[in-house]
Amino acid sequence: MKTAAQTVRGDGKASGTDGENGKPTTSIEKIKELDTALIEVTKHLPITIGSVFKVDSLSYPNWGFAATRDNAADIKQEVDFYYRKDYAERRRSSGVEYLLKTDFKVAQEKRMTEFIAVMVREILRSMDDGKREFHICDIPARDGYLSAAIAHALRRDSDMEEILSRTVFHLVDISGQKLDKAEETLGQFRARSEKCITEDELLFRQLDPATFDIVVTLGHLHHKPFLVNYLKELNRVLSKDGALVIADWHSPLCSHPAYILALLQTLGLEPYRLDMLRGIVDKQLAIPPKQLEQDEKDSLGNHMTHWKSIMRRLLDNPPSIMPRLYINAAYDTSRQREKKLAKADFTVDLADVRKAFPRARLPLFSGSASNIAAKRLVAGSDSATVMAAVKKR
Repeated sequence: MKTAAQTVRGDGKASGTDGENGKPTTSIEKIKELDTALIEVTKHLPITIGSVFKVDSLSYPNWGFAATRDNAADIKQEVDFYYRKDYAERRRSSGVEYLLKTDFKVAQEKRMTEFIAVMVREILRSMDDGKREFHICDIPARDGYLSAAIAHALRRDSDMEEILSRTVFHLVDISGQKLDKAEETLGQFRARSEKCITEDELLFRQLDPATFDIVVTLGHLHHKPFLVNYLKELNRVLSKDGALVIADWHSPLCSHPAYILALLQTLGLEPYRLDMLRGIVDKQLAIPPKQLEQDEKDSLGNHMTHWKSIMRRLLDNPPSIMPRLYINAAYDTSRQREKKLAKADFTVDLADVRKAFPRARLPLFSGSASNIAAKRLVAGSDSATVMAAVKKR
């Protein structure tokens, strides 16, 4: 009799690896088979693994496949499909936003927002010549709370309040409803704004170089499996003396199936489903994940706790229409993020940031190394980090 795992795997092709040499497969058809098999593991459950295409592309080999020049376009097409699908589902289910906003996430997002606002204010202080008009791009704008925090930081500093009148906030989001709310929120500070209802990657490809002076983004870049390419576009649309200020959730959770298996066990997934997952990724599970730094281990624990909190909410107050929540996304560690920024010709070296903005009263940084312009907002953990990056000179 076949086990559940054997039933899903069939002849083994769904494992994603080349049966002859054990190397990660590059066949888009085999990768799709792997993806279908993984989705089947948590089918019809509110918390699901989600598409493996959404994982950080650098982690693809840990799942048994790899991106190449030949298959990259096909993979990106699958990535776009799943992100569009997931977003459409979230819009249809009003309870998703509540479930995802755990106490831990809300608290750290607030702290990241405040730190970004102070960073942007100080960068503007150093860039200002008394007459320059500044253009700040906020991606995704959501309800405008990040841009509003920046406007508030400028308003409450008597030396900087006048700069607000010379600043235009470019609000980018695919939701017109959220952009309307963002515009309304910014209006309370008499701040100028321009709405752009589009996908950010499409927008940046259409813009002229040096369109923006500052780009800010909060909790968004972990949705970009091919992040280096995206960062290169951000570099192109930034002014020569501009800055990229980003805050994100960092975690190795999706980088290896062993972590996903451990999470699903913690969430109480049925044994037969766990066996299905083990059967699909058995070759990958045989190769343990690389050693994590202690702060990365802590961020992994925080991420798992986040999902356990969501599960408790589902059990305590089951929604009338069961949502679908997807675990897999392109999360990385802050060390990996630093390397990606460097490949896109950004530097997060604190000395370079101070040199670029000599008049800025930069807030205290505490990154993975003393020379990194990064602020970790969870003590001892890699979970929530704000980074300031400038173009390499």
